[in-house]
Amino acid sequence: LIPMPTNSHALLALAQHFQQLHAQTQDEAVLRAALSRFYFATLHCVAQTFKPLRSDSLHPPRSKDYAYEAVIGRVVAYGRTEGEENQPARTQANGIAKMLPLIKRMQVLADYDLAFTITTMMVEDTRIRCEQIVRWCNNIRQTTDKDQAEAVIP
Repeated sequence: LIPMPTNSHALLALAQHFQQLHAQTQDEAVLRAALSRFYFATLHCVAQTFKPLRSDSLHPPRSKDYAYEAVIGRVVAYGRTEGEENQPARTQANGIAKMLPLIKRMQVLADYDLAFTITTMMVEDTRIRCEQIVRWCNNIRQTTDKDQAEAVIP
């Protein structure tokens, strides 16, 4: 058994493992697992980049802070902030806000619509989008808080 990872980088590695495993097994369930893990890796990476305003030692994150709606709301809000100093980061946040819903839709299909066929091309497209979002998150973290870099694409 593969132990359940605890950070976005490990979830990405697990998703890539499932994607490679599919080449050997041709099992659609493995593709569905890969697609789902790509989504959750990306969601956790984005959630760590766009933390709730009241996230500190006195107010630790709650499970609802990781809900899709809460995370995407924080990304959109950041993308709408004023000022020239963080314009590249805001542009990347807007890219995340456009791509994350596409990845979420694929995750919903993979996890809940078993009549819908998941293809290797769909999973590969999702992987590429996820890796782009992780790169943007890394850039935003470097711009806004260099101490919070967690997700790294090797």
